[in-house]
Amino acid sequence: MPASTKISYHPVSSEDAPVLARIHCDAFADDILMDLMYGDHHSDLKNITKDLSDTIIADSTARFVKAVDDKSGELVGWSWWNIYHNSETHLAAAAAAKDLAPPNTAISPEAFLEYHRATHAKREKWLSGRPVACKLCPHPGSLPYSSSVVPMLLGKIGIVREMGKAALQKRVHSVRIISLTLEIVLQVLVVRPTYQSQGIGTQLVKIGIPEIEALGLPAWVEASSKGSRIYEHCGFRDLEDYVDIDLAKYGGNGIRRGVCMLRNPSKQTSRIRG
Repeated sequence: MPASTKISYHPVSSEDAPVLARIHCDAFADDILMDLMYGDHHSDLKNITKDLSDTIIADSTARFVKAVDDKSGELVGWSWWNIYHNSETHLAAAAAAKDLAPPNTAISPEAFLEYHRATHAKREKWLSGRPVACKLCPHPGSLPYSSSVVPMLLGKIGIVREMGKAALQKRVHSVRIISLTLEIVLQVLVVRPTYQSQGIGTQLVKIGIPEIEALGLPAWVEASSKGSRIYEHCGFRDLEDYVDIDLAKYGGNGIRRGVCMLRNPSKQTSRIRG
C-alpha cells in the first residue's frame, strides 16, 4: 500500500459480506489451527458469506466496521465487535457458546472443541463473578441469598424496583441471582495482507473504544501472538493466561498460542441494564 493512500472507515452492509469473507480467508491463509477448525476457507466461501450476512442483518449486538482505500474503493480490512450490554444478550451469547458445534467442514472437530472450550473457560474466568442480573424462575430454593439481602441486591442493580421489599420477600424462592459481567468482545480483526503493518488494524480497534468508554464495560479479545501488539497500543493488557493448542495432536507442528487480553474502561461504573 502506498504511503500516501488514504483510508476511511464506514459501517458495513450485508452486501459487503462476500468481500469480508474473502479478506478473512486471505488474512488467515497460513493459520494451521483455523484450517483444522474450519477446513479450507476458500472452498467454503459461500457458507462463510452467508453466516456473515445473516449476522450483519440479524444480530443486534454486532458492530461491523470496514476500512476502505479511498483511491481504489477497495475494502481492505474490517472488524467485528459484539456488545453484550444487558442480561438478555449476555445470557443468549453464553448459551450459544456452550452449545457451539464444529462445522461440517472441520478437518479436526476435536481441535475446534478444544480451542473453543478453552477460550470460553478463560472468558468466564476473567469476566464472570459479580451479580449484575437476575431472573424470576419457578424453582424454589434456587436463591443462595437470604430474603433480607435480595432487595438490597436487586435495588443496587436496578432490577424489579417497582416491587416493594415485602413483595420481594414473599417471592424470594422464585428469584435467582445470576453472577455475570456484561462485556464487549472483539470477535474479528482482519486486514488484507498487502495492507498490513500500515496502522489500519489499530485504527479499526480504536474506532470501537468510544463505545467501550461510553458503556463503561470491559472489552475482551483473544489475539494471536503477533496481533497482540495492536491491542496493547489500544489499552488492552495481556492477562498472561494463554490458550495453547498443541498442533501435533492434530497432525501439525508446534504450539498455537492464543493471547487473552482485557481492556477495562477508564470509568468503572458500567451502565448495566437488565
